[in-house]
Amino acid sequence: MKRRDFLVRSAGAALLGAVPFGVVRAARGTLLDDPAAWIGAEFRLADGTRLELADVEQLAGGRHSAQARLQFRTVAGPAPAEGIHTLASAWCEEPLFLQAGREGPVACINRLRAGA
Repeated sequence: MKRRDFLVRSAGAALLGAVPFGVVRAARGTLLDDPAAWIGAEFRLADGTRLELADVEQLAGGRHSAQARLQFRTVAGPAPAEGIHTLASAWCEEPLFLQAGREGPVACINRLRAGA
């Protein structure tokens, strides 16, 4: 096989391999819009701590808002201090206020519904 053919085929295979990641990203909303779709996802903090979204509890919201409690599990590193942390994954980056919970870090979110 010629070098040029090899490079063209390799580039094509790399593009096909990247398609599923783009489809996954488009298939679910952002962490704040659809947190339940991110259960099991791992996030990194600036200090290297790794957190996994373990559970999402939908709380009673009003007609115009949706509330949820995001329960994280510390995978590696120290438990984050209470405060705003930027959670980064391969598909998103979201700043959230984390606080200590009984089972690990917790973030509570309150979002206005569209058309409210």
